[in-house]
Amino acid sequence: MKTKTQLFVIMASLLGIGSFKSQKTISKEITDRYYELLKKGATKRPLPLPKVYKVLTKDIQASNFNYRAYYPESNSENARRGIIILGVGDGGNVNDALLNNQCEAIAKMGFVAIVTTYQNGSSYADGNIKFKQNIEEIISKEAPAYNISRSNVVVGGVSKGGNLSLGISLPGQMGNGGQPIEGIKGLIIECGGGDQWKGSALKLPVLYMANATDAATNGNGTDFKTGIESNTNANVKAKSKFLIASGEGHCTNAADYKNFIINNINSFFN
Repeated sequence: MKTKTQLFVIMASLLGIGSFKSQKTISKEITDRYYELLKKGATKRPLPLPKVYKVLTKDIQASNFNYRAYYPESNSENARRGIIILGVGDGGNVNDALLNNQCEAIAKMGFVAIVTTYQNGSSYADGNIKFKQNIEEIISKEAPAYNISRSNVVVGGVSKGGNLSLGISLPGQMGNGGQPIEGIKGLIIECGGGDQWKGSALKLPVLYMANATDAATNGNGTDFKTGIESNTNANVKAKSKFLIASGEGHCTNAADYKNFIINNINSFFN
């Protein structure tokens, strides 16, 4: 049974209203949005409650790594809307509490959400090669299993998992032969670095979470956002969203990441 606060957050997400507001403000904005739609000719009816799925899990041993999948229990193929793959931080594993919590919440919305480990590379280039191979293996196995097209796959991760996701998504990076991963929907980068050039060169929209400066990744969240805003790809600019905490630090605002992802993941699929 969902609490009243949880239902408000879910409803706000579906209507594009941020959850970082008071419940009273969210309630007013939901009501205002409802009557705004009525003025445009929408049929008057009770505000619907979003579908929340029961979530199942499975652990998979892949070729040289393992991963855990969270998926909604449903007999309908159309109920599963996409695949979200999140790589762990350096030294992490599939028991990572932060990503497991995120993936369970994402799966309740109708997605297949995966926490993955990966093979460690001996260099930056080797790490990109191995990570790309691991992600491709997951996509080739899980997309057909859930009848989900590659174009509805999102890749990302926290810390090193986010850095590696950028490494396989940008042109000209060592190890990907100048050929970024192709055909996927977007990226989720959680305190995984980024600078102005990476933002301007990215070919995929991104949900980006970081501190303004992060010495651990040599990243600058504000500069990355500036790069996205100057990106010539209209889809990247229109669908990218940012949660940038003021000040310095590495993943210091990670407690806020789940709500940010839940509130914005639908922007990729609209």
